[in-house]
Amino acid sequence: MPAVKGAEPARVRHAEGFTQLPGGGWGLQERAGRLQVHLPQGASAVTFVLPEDGPVLLAPPGYQVRIIAAVAGGLVHEVIPPEGTETVDLQFAAVPGQTSRLQVGPIGVKPLPRGGVDGLGVSAAQLAGRFRLQAAGDPNGSSGETSGGATPPGDAGASADQPAADPALAWVRFFGGGNGHRTGLSQFGAQGLALLGVGYRDILVHYFPGTRLEKRVSDTAQRVRVGLSLDEQGIGNSAPVPRLLWKVEVPEGTTVAGASTRPVPPGVYAITYNTGSTASGSAGGTGTGGTGSGSTANLPPGFVFDPQGNTPGEPFVVAGTKPSPSATTEKIELIPPPGQVLVLHYPYTGCDPKKNHAYQGCRRYEGRLEFETAPVTGGTGIVVRNILNLQQYLNGVVPHEMPASWGKEALKAQTVAARTFAARQNFGLDQNLVDSTYDQVFYGRYEDGTPTGVYEKKIAGVVQATDGQVLTYNGNLAAVFYSSANGGWIASNTEAFGDGTGTPLAYLTGREDRFQLADGTMVTPESYWYGNKKYEATYFRWQRDIAVSVVEQKWPEIGRLQSIEVVKRSPTWTVLEVQITGSAGSKVVTGRQLRSALGLPSTMLLPDKLYPRVFYDVPMDSPLGPEINRAFQLNLISGDVYANFKPAENLTRAAFVKMLVNAVETSRGVPLAGPDEDPATEDEPFSDVHPEQALYVYVVKAFKAGWIQGYDAQTFGYDLPIKRQEAAAVIARALKLQSAPAPFDDVPSTSAFAGAIGAVYQAEIMRGYPGGTKFGPGQTMNRGEAAAAAALRSYGFCVANGC
Repeated sequence: MPAVKGAEPARVRHAEGFTQLPGGGWGLQERAGRLQVHLPQGASAVTFVLPEDGPVLLAPPGYQVRIIAAVAGGLVHEVIPPEGTETVDLQFAAVPGQTSRLQVGPIGVKPLPRGGVDGLGVSAAQLAGRFRLQAAGDPNGSSGETSGGATPPGDAGASADQPAADPALAWVRFFGGGNGHRTGLSQFGAQGLALLGVGYRDILVHYFPGTRLEKRVSDTAQRVRVGLSLDEQGIGNSAPVPRLLWKVEVPEGTTVAGASTRPVPPGVYAITYNTGSTASGSAGGTGTGGTGSGSTANLPPGFVFDPQGNTPGEPFVVAGTKPSPSATTEKIELIPPPGQVLVLHYPYTGCDPKKNHAYQGCRRYEGRLEFETAPVTGGTGIVVRNILNLQQYLNGVVPHEMPASWGKEALKAQTVAARTFAARQNFGLDQNLVDSTYDQVFYGRYEDGTPTGVYEKKIAGVVQATDGQVLTYNGNLAAVFYSSANGGWIASNTEAFGDGTGTPLAYLTGREDRFQLADGTMVTPESYWYGNKKYEATYFRWQRDIAVSVVEQKWPEIGRLQSIEVVKRSPTWTVLEVQITGSAGSKVVTGRQLRSALGLPSTMLLPDKLYPRVFYDVPMDSPLGPEINRAFQLNLISGDVYANFKPAENLTRAAFVKMLVNAVETSRGVPLAGPDEDPATEDEPFSDVHPEQALYVYVVKAFKAGWIQGYDAQTFGYDLPIKRQEAAAVIARALKLQSAPAPFDDVPSTSAFAGAIGAVYQAEIMRGYPGGTKFGPGQTMNRGEAAAAAALRSYGFCVANGC
């Protein structure tokens, strides 16, 4: 993937599950991995390219994820962490059945323009006027901001005839849930149930209803054959990948078995295949590049063992055996003594004995290594498979598919799923079972890096506790699928991997993910508050901001984007078909095509209709729709997880102050003074304002800036609804407006609020009722009015005039 233009190379402080690739990118070698990126002073965002079929980004709460551009084969991601963040934590996960390119990066950092995350220096009128889409209306039948479709009092008057959206300004915000295909076992759901004391048997019955848990094999007796599938770039493949040269370290007592058997002295060897038809170093020859201890020219055909570094001895050849007389391939097996391992320097990095984790290139394999010839460009290559017992295999698989720190019962459920998956592949004995995310991640013997091996022992105990157990249905091995999170709704296998039609497997039906505990309480395994236990899965709910230009680039036949509408979904919120409408026409795509093209975590989308980042309950053709939604685009306001804003609801004084603080801070590009660390310094004098309140910081900032005064009884009225005259007074102080006469019949000149009301009217911040003669000073301001006045128009005034 290319580097992002305009970004400076980033310093990755820590990498887990990744190997750095030539050219500066990163290769994911686990089911999930992490990159911790240093954010230098002056930088505000981390940016990188993800392939369309690449891993999914998992951003921590508080991070904003935006897809700002499309490049050949990938999407440019921009991650904006909370203010003051020095190390940006980026987590990535490979989605089974969806992720085929395990690449990220290169990683860059860049500043964001002054004036907010959209970097726009335009007036409020421009902001509202340049953002207008032809909407199909509220799917629930509401025709305005208030119930019953009534026009709200005050601040009405936004034009209903605006130009089309400017792709440079507009975004589509997607809300969704879950990560991956969402069918079968939810890994985060299993962990949530384990934390509540639910056993692995009940977890498996819940996610695979109707299946049976049976012991069919002995883990120590069952043989497994795993193909090593990472290529020279560290990228996984669906089949073992041949290479011209492999480098392996063998312990004392190792033997090699082929057409004959011989001992291999301890040391490091480069293993190649010599056809005997070319000279050393050319196609078909040994080609060690002179790094070995002696010449490999004129050696007979076979597998060449060339001692490397300080390993003594001369190169030697071992002839392979053919699986059948007519076979064109040959094999040998490298066999260490019992209890010892073979160390493969793989995929291309040096093997650092102090860094035994798989992604450091130091792979330690129990059992045997099988080397088999395979044709490659430039000569005869070799594929490698690890032959070991099932217990050894699962000890290596389980901690790479689920964190070893998670609950034992969740890990047991994962172990049974992993064993069943391998059994359906006949353990790789007569078909491919590879070590990458295409099947199950396996990088040899698991080593946790702790002094006592605490997690190694934990995983070994989990595997032994479920020895030989698999899931069956009607006597056959069950098709066991698992993904990270389902968002509270389990997708059927036909929804996850098809078009939702047809009959799903009886144990993979779509349904709400609800579990009944022993006391009768129903919980959602991925998100609950039960007693004093609170839990929510990463990506139980998520959002993505996609630039309109990206959507238009992906489907250029639609012209200028106007709307995105779900036209077919399943009862599990799984999107099956989406209609993308633009100025030149419409395009219907499947939910899986949409997810892949736009890099979404799953096909579970919550609203049915999406417009370039607008609220579900604020149509663009409603009186304040363009302004409210523009404030949303600028991150001045936010809604709930279902993309609703509830514009007709009353607004509290604290929530109003938050909107205004956001507007001023975003326009200035610097924060207002907040609570002092010194507890002896008074942050605010109000008896009803406390640090544990959600909006405490915003109230303190407004008080320190001199915007609010409170009531005579030294209270602020934190939860009281704000009146329009109070809102005018606070805005006038915040924007430093000059007092002016109020031109309204219901605002006498003797009113204490008259000057402020006149000031905000003259600055075009607040307006009157339709007709313009009434202001309604004592009426409560609703959320829609505040979004337009306190958020968007105040922001526009500050950008134009300074605050």
